[in-house]
Amino acid sequence: MKIFFLGFLFIFCTQKGMSEELKISEEYPVVILGGGVGALTSALYLSRAGFTPLVISGPVPGGAITFSSRIQNWPGEKEISGVELAEKIQRQVQDNGSIILPENVLKVDFSKRPFVITTKSPYDEKIREIKAQNCIVALGSMPNFLGVPGESIYFSRGVYSCATCDGGFYKDKAVVVVGGGDSALTEAQYLANIASKVTLVVRKESLQSTDLQRKMEILSHPKIRVLYSTIIEDVLGNGQKVSQVRVKDLPTGANYEFSTDAVFLAIGSKPTTDLFQGQLELDANGYILLKKGLQTSKEGVYAVGDVCDPEFKQAITAAADGAKAALQLQKQVSGSVHASKSDKMSPAAASSVLSITSEKVLEKEMKETSSVMFVFFYTSQCMPCKRFSLLYESWASSYSQKIKFCKIDCHELREVAKKYQIHSVPTLVILDKEKRVLWKGVSINDHKIINALLEREKDNPILDKKIFNIDRS
Repeated sequence: MKIFFLGFLFIFCTQKGMSEELKISEEYPVVILGGGVGALTSALYLSRAGFTPLVISGPVPGGAITFSSRIQNWPGEKEISGVELAEKIQRQVQDNGSIILPENVLKVDFSKRPFVITTKSPYDEKIREIKAQNCIVALGSMPNFLGVPGESIYFSRGVYSCATCDGGFYKDKAVVVVGGGDSALTEAQYLANIASKVTLVVRKESLQSTDLQRKMEILSHPKIRVLYSTIIEDVLGNGQKVSQVRVKDLPTGANYEFSTDAVFLAIGSKPTTDLFQGQLELDANGYILLKKGLQTSKEGVYAVGDVCDPEFKQAITAAADGAKAALQLQKQVSGSVHASKSDKMSPAAASSVLSITSEKVLEKEMKETSSVMFVFFYTSQCMPCKRFSLLYESWASSYSQKIKFCKIDCHELREVAKKYQIHSVPTLVILDKEKRVLWKGVSINDHKIINALLEREKDNPILDKKIFNIDRS
């Protein structure tokens, strides 16, 4: 992205008004890095105190909590999904005047005020420089990987890090979950409701979860078997999908293989703090060191949640950190000029994307298509899908006169997803009116290609379907 600050920035807004542009002032009293519960709680407290914080939500809107299919320990909620909880908090934050920017942070400069934060859109490559008098770091953590042969080859084609995103593709199939902690047990329970068999591969001699009830449920579940003191050494397949894993029994050293259709990783995480090397003091494991309350080694910079918490790693403790950091910041900047709330979002425009509710509706829409039809395959629990939907809605807003835009929930229309060989989400399929597949893209790089193509062809009154015959080599 190039530097666009000539007084204002324009972004596509999240949730409310996805296809609508927002005006953002160049400098903020507070910029919050991260989109999880800790970040959103800080934004809520600050916006209600008269600030207009900018939340740079990053690659996973809603944070790590969105990977939990069932949450039963959030006060006031008997049971709620992580996605639903994150969306409720985000709506509340936006209703109170916070602005959310769904971009990635490339680098920060905390050497002097105003701090400079450089961001990049995941799709159009544009670079922004955002200035902040204060900053709250709440980037959370990222999942670990095994680092074994086959893992990268089959990632998104049988190897995943989110059961709620991709588990639905393995109904009545055999799957593996790797890990022995709380997240692994949550994934195993979720998948046991979908798959025919779940094998939980645990490196240690026992489950490491702190939830005794959940442990008992796992050990007594008829669909779940647990392999203790076992590691995966290789992920095997036919080049297109996973078929087996090779494992090693640690006490005996014996290797053996067994069949599986998918592998789901739940083996912990590491703090997302590489950006702050040389900017903030970190401990030996990369966690941000706190000096006074939630303040870091740099005055005006605060940290909350998993970036500074190697022990608890709970959504509720991240929310508490977020509230305390906001209150501490308020005290320290008391009397300073707050940003105006005049840039609040206006009501969302009607979506130009049609939700397909049956295969008959899809057939009808294809028959009525004059040129090409874009079909976005997604699931309701998939956070990468929600991120891609921002771009997809913007395409629909700009090109609906030339292209028909539709979306299909893979969990609702499983047979349609199977027909188009959808194995992971988000997937974009481009069809012509003869029902032929012109393009199929899964990765963010595929989506970038289409974004660049549409930008190049935006002044053409009619789009020739031949433009989608693209060499991706």
